[in-house]
Amino acid sequence: MSPPRLPWLSRPELNLLLLGLVALVSCGLLWWGNQLWWQSYATYVPATDNLRQARHDASLAFLLQGKRDAGEAVQRQEIMALLESADQRIEDMLSGESSLQNLEAIPPTDALRQQIREYQKTLAEFALISQRLLEGIGQKEILSLQQHNAFHSAEQLANRLETELVLQMGEKIRRQQQDQRLGLALWLTFLTLLFLLMVRNARAEASLNRQKKLMEAVVHGSEDAIFVKDLEGRYELFNEAAVRIIGKPAEEVLGHTDAIIFNPETAAMLADIDRNVLAGGKPHSLEERVVTGQGEEKVFWVIKGPLIEADGRVSGLFGISRDITEQKQAEVALGASEARLRAYIENAPLAVWVLDEQGHFHDCNPESERLLGFPRESLLQLTLLELAAPDAREHLQQQFRQLLWKGRLTGEFLLQPREGKERWLQLHAARLADSLFIVYGSDISERLEKDRELENYRQNLEERVAARTAQLTAAEAQSRLLLESTADGLYGIDLEGCLTFINPAACAMLGYPPERLLGRPIHYIIHNRHADGRNYPGHDCPIVGTLQDGHGVTVDNEVYWHADGHPIPVLYSTHPMVRDGRIVGAVVSFMDITERRALEEARESARREAERLARIKSDFLANMSHEIRTPLNGILGLAQIGFRDAPRDTPLHRHFSRILDSGRLLLGIINDILDFSKIEAGKLQVESTPLALGPLLEGALALVSDRAAEKHLQLELRLAPDLPAACQGDPLRLGQILANLLSNAIKFTEQGSITLEAECRDGRLGLTVMDTGIGMSEDQQSRLFQAFEQADSSITRKYGGTGLGLAITRSLVELLGGTIQVVSAPGQGSSFRVNLPCQPAALPCPREDKGIQEMRLQGMSILMAEDNEINRLVLEDILTREGASLSLAGNGLEVLERLAETGPKAFQVVLMDVQMPEMDGFEATRQLLQQDPELPVIGQTAHALEEDRERCRAAGMVAHIAKPLDPETLIQLLLQHARPAG
Repeated sequence: MSPPRLPWLSRPELNLLLLGLVALVSCGLLWWGNQLWWQSYATYVPATDNLRQARHDASLAFLLQGKRDAGEAVQRQEIMALLESADQRIEDMLSGESSLQNLEAIPPTDALRQQIREYQKTLAEFALISQRLLEGIGQKEILSLQQHNAFHSAEQLANRLETELVLQMGEKIRRQQQDQRLGLALWLTFLTLLFLLMVRNARAEASLNRQKKLMEAVVHGSEDAIFVKDLEGRYELFNEAAVRIIGKPAEEVLGHTDAIIFNPETAAMLADIDRNVLAGGKPHSLEERVVTGQGEEKVFWVIKGPLIEADGRVSGLFGISRDITEQKQAEVALGASEARLRAYIENAPLAVWVLDEQGHFHDCNPESERLLGFPRESLLQLTLLELAAPDAREHLQQQFRQLLWKGRLTGEFLLQPREGKERWLQLHAARLADSLFIVYGSDISERLEKDRELENYRQNLEERVAARTAQLTAAEAQSRLLLESTADGLYGIDLEGCLTFINPAACAMLGYPPERLLGRPIHYIIHNRHADGRNYPGHDCPIVGTLQDGHGVTVDNEVYWHADGHPIPVLYSTHPMVRDGRIVGAVVSFMDITERRALEEARESARREAERLARIKSDFLANMSHEIRTPLNGILGLAQIGFRDAPRDTPLHRHFSRILDSGRLLLGIINDILDFSKIEAGKLQVESTPLALGPLLEGALALVSDRAAEKHLQLELRLAPDLPAACQGDPLRLGQILANLLSNAIKFTEQGSITLEAECRDGRLGLTVMDTGIGMSEDQQSRLFQAFEQADSSITRKYGGTGLGLAITRSLVELLGGTIQVVSAPGQGSSFRVNLPCQPAALPCPREDKGIQEMRLQGMSILMAEDNEINRLVLEDILTREGASLSLAGNGLEVLERLAETGPKAFQVVLMDVQMPEMDGFEATRQLLQQDPELPVIGQTAHALEEDRERCRAAGMVAHIAKPLDPETLIQLLLQHARPAG
């Protein structure tokens, strides 16, 4: 136990002040002692002379008295004068005035002290003699003393009185000396105690410093974050582990609150926790989820408690924190993994149990409940032995003991479920933990029943085989004849692999006469090497394996070796020869597959060539799409500008309208080709979302209304009363189906009407497009849905088209799970009916209509990368008319240079063409996002395949738009993805 520490003695300035005070008091005591001695000196020295003179005068007075008594003439006045002189001296001595005035201030010495002690005696004598003389002068008894003893008597009396006075004065002086010694002893005791306290405090301070260094080593060497805060929440201690965890040096944290480390919400939360811990008055452990100033979310396990001083005062708060973010993430992952594993077990088709060493159920899945007929709660109260059939219980108990010993068990057991019907279960058990086992079980009762039936059938079959053995023996000669006549090679071997028979076809194919092969190990003659010349050991040969395990095999990738040394590609099959239940050999049949191998190689070569051509076709379609869509984007963009700006009902306005129609027709042809390519590759995907049927059908008619009006055709929409308002489906593909059917109807109808009907019956949506056009014959209808096919060549020349529309339509209908039918006759029009699944759905709540704004992109700062001048002109017109602030770049390098000049925050969104010179849009996007990861990039490309969209997403683009650009779609993408200004 360390010595108590006096805090006030640990301060250097107080120690110096205390030492100064001790020195001052010591000097004062020395001065006081000197003053006492000096007063004694000043009083006693003059009194010594007076005493001597007084005694002299007293003695003389006694002598005079003796003379007078002897008859000598002595005057009374002489005696009285002497006595008065002695009395005056006594008064001067007692008052000390006459002697003190002429003394010099010199310190007392040892000689002076001895003289003062002598003075004390003399003073006592003088006082006694003086008093007695004054009292005795007038007394008759003194005068009557005899001359011879008068002086002697006076001397005796003076000595006696002197002794008394000396004792009295000595007592007084002794008391003064005792007081001085006592004060000095007390002062020395005080100094000793003070010295001991200072030594004790120094030791305590040294111990405290050692403990402090040890504590600092522990604090800064700890892997856990350790910190101390004052009552205001400011950090006073922040160890190295806390620095590593937080990522800020201690100098930036000390003296500050949590606000310098965490975001304001987290700092406020931690302040509330600290106040609660201080209010509780005792340590408290908890988990804290915090968000650092860099936005990183972390989880800490923290112990916090108040710092309590020796006087019981709370001076702050300590904390020990450990970063358990990774642990929590691991716990979440483990929980998810356990949930998945639990889901697998719960949905497994096998019964899964967990048993302890006594056979008690600890857990089971739903299949166990179904198989055993007990609910889970009841099973957990039972043991496996209680479920065993009475006759099978002992066997199950023995096997369970084997499970305890070996840790694994596989077997078939007879159990008696709850309903009483016995069932055979195949169980597989393994040790799960020290005292737990997992058991997988499946019901094999039906299989065993079938096995019994098969066994009965096998026994009957054996009887039949035995009955026919004689017939087979009789037919053996004929069989041999047949074997020798077969075109396939055939030979037999015994258990040693030696040849027992071989047919002529085999000898002809191998080039050996029978006598060179019979009785010899055939493997090492015709099958001893692989096709590449490597050695082929006999134990690796499948034929030898048949001799060992009795399983027949068929091999088509090996060779036999001809007698002249050339390899023969063969296909061979092995069959074991069994006699009395024992394998006695094997029969091998083989054929020369040299020609078939050549055909297979040719077929594989053709397959590779077909794949190469498919890749070439895919590349061609992608390049064709790009090369056509790029100029088409400019054509349609300029046509839209001209159509928008040209005066209505003027030839110029009609010209631009026809340009738009032609461009859209060309775009439709391109899209048909791409869709057909996707369908052929199996990459076309459909979605299922709620769609409004009425607006969709009306929109499909609106798309062809202009073309119908040009031909003066009447469009009619008929909706059945039971048609739901909305259903699940793919609005894009359904619209594409209707557009193809309606476009064909208008194309092949010169007069009359086009009718679109919609109804819903028995969960099927029926869409019918009827026209009054030219109609088709049965032969034309049979070829109608084939790709690149039309009714006939004259129609192709008259009406145009690629012949892909209806082929794509049928594929889309089948992808949507429906069918398409056509009813037509020449000159009587055509009727196309589409049947699709109809699942009614609820439409999401419509958004509030805020009205159309004139400048939807007002103030939006856009950086656009486009190398085609016409496309740049079109995009600039579309975006600036909507109020956007546009910066142009011709390639990816210019984009990066522009960002370096203006800074990454200058733009809200980047519109990036993916195919540009010097640096394409993919690489530019990757480098751009390294500078500003939050800047959204929207890709624009003339490639319309799914692979192109995947490349855009992989490069980091947030969206993709295909050329030709639809202005409305482009504006919506910009509004959706542009980040806020600034």
